[in-house]
Amino acid sequence: MRRWPIKMVRVIACLNLLFVVIGVCLLVVTWDHADRNHVPLQGPTYVVEVSKIRLVIDVVFLLALAFASIALWRLDRRAVAFCSIVFGCEVLYFLADPAIALFLSMGKAGMATGIGQSIAATYGTGNMDLTPQLLTGYPILALIFLNIASRRLHQPAEKPSEI
Repeated sequence: MRRWPIKMVRVIACLNLLFVVIGVCLLVVTWDHADRNHVPLQGPTYVVEVSKIRLVIDVVFLLALAFASIALWRLDRRAVAFCSIVFGCEVLYFLADPAIALFLSMGKAGMATGIGQSIAATYGTGNMDLTPQLLTGYPILALIFLNIASRRLHQPAEKPSEI
């Protein structure tokens, strides 16, 4: 039996924990910034509220990634599915966030426009703890390697060929 699938799953578990630690360190910086309204926007602004909502979302992602790491290290079959869900949700969040901000900002002046502008204004600082994953493309790469390793890990053992 090849040992590389086990090693690959455990390397991904360690990388998950590394990204969680980096994210928590950056979360401390972001937490302090959430209570300040530094961005001059026209009309009603919801920067503080949006920043706090982003922090909650990011903490949920970091906690889910930490739990997935522990389950991956134990080689639990459900861990691959859970990790795939977490990574898929992160990718959707990264893609949907600017689209929602743009959609809301294009409306006429009002609450929706203020929320859209606030989402756009807090995109850089609000997602700082998940940004290392985004910059490295980690969720997509980890999904690919994790699913390849998982399929090899849970394949039935091949019988040696007779010559």
